[in-house]
Amino acid sequence: MNQTTGKISPAEWRKEARKREKPHRPQFHGGQRDDLPGSVDSGWEANVWRILLLLQEAGDILEIAREPFEFAFPLDRGANYYLPDYRVVFRDSGMFGFNTAVSRFIEVKGYPTPKGRTQLKRMAKYHPEIFDDMIFVVQRDVRADCLLGRRKKKTTMHSYLYWLGARRYWFYQDLKRQFGPLIAWE
Repeated sequence: MNQTTGKISPAEWRKEARKREKPHRPQFHGGQRDDLPGSVDSGWEANVWRILLLLQEAGDILEIAREPFEFAFPLDRGANYYLPDYRVVFRDSGMFGFNTAVSRFIEVKGYPTPKGRTQLKRMAKYHPEIFDDMIFVVQRDVRADCLLGRRKKKTTMHSYLYWLGARRYWFYQDLKRQFGPLIAWE
């Protein structure tokens, strides 16, 4: 601010305006869909559910449950539970051709929020046997150096989950390429 005139310069005004701007928030498109039996939290979850229903019709999946279990953490404050998006029972022909079933939890993770990161960290700590078998649908982190441990910041969900020890991924771009023509993709 100019001391003699009391006016603020354009550069100072822009600097102050940037401080007042709200931080970027991702747009969530949750709610009910006409072609799905329940509500979803995002467009990604809706597309993954459509893919799971398609695989169920093909016979590769025996059962799909939406948010079936709540995993509790022995804490009094903060994120004290975790609710995976899906529990899926896959058909597994097995090594000897026996029809067996493999149950996995699927979590769709897009934008990394602080609460989501805390829940995943606590899930890995308090329920490691479940966390190790979970499948995460994430956006592929094309910067390979973050997966080699050279990056200190875990800015993307893919790099953060890799840092936590998750090893099962479905990449959203690959799902879109493979199943986009077969379902009503959002």
